[in-house]
Amino acid sequence: MLPASQNGRRCIWPMVRFLMGVGEETHADLWQAVTLTPVDSVHREHSRTHFRAYALGWGLQDFFGYLQVSHSGGLQGMTTYITFLPEKELAVIVLTNQFNRAYRAVADGILNAYVEDEPEDWVAIYARSDTERNAEADAEVAAAFASRNAESKPSLPLSAYAGTYTAPHGTLSYSAPDVIWEGSIAA
Repeated sequence: MLPASQNGRRCIWPMVRFLMGVGEETHADLWQAVTLTPVDSVHREHSRTHFRAYALGWGLQDFFGYLQVSHSGGLQGMTTYITFLPEKELAVIVLTNQFNRAYRAVADGILNAYVEDEPEDWVAIYARSDTERNAEADAEVAAAFASRNAESKPSLPLSAYAGTYTAPHGTLSYSAPDVIWEGSIAA
């Protein structure tokens, strides 16, 4: 097994080569907005973002007046984020062992430091935003439970759902009355 530092180097260099090797003509094709998406309050307030869009695998938005292009992906326990400001010839690649928005705080903080004289504390900004979002979600769940008819019953007994269910992504089997689900989901 390789030391962590060597594993990191093995992951990062293909990304760097990709960013350096994609020509302007390809960028022009890939970075055409296909779907407009809402601008979140964090970026509207803190990076003066006016637009956000999805473009053939890339996220687009303006970040302090500059086009920001980004792509992220992850699995449980790992998130990768590539973002850059083409006009500044600046790219940031964040590899993390977390599955939250920490990668955005790191990247936005670095980008912000390059384009503004007084960068903001993006870790604190995202921490506040996450706290607010979690409180809103908790309130929504509590309201849904409070409005539920406590006297309602399932239309069928659980045993009526016993069986094997197959879909394009995998197969699940349910056996009652133990309420045991087993199955596999295709990757």
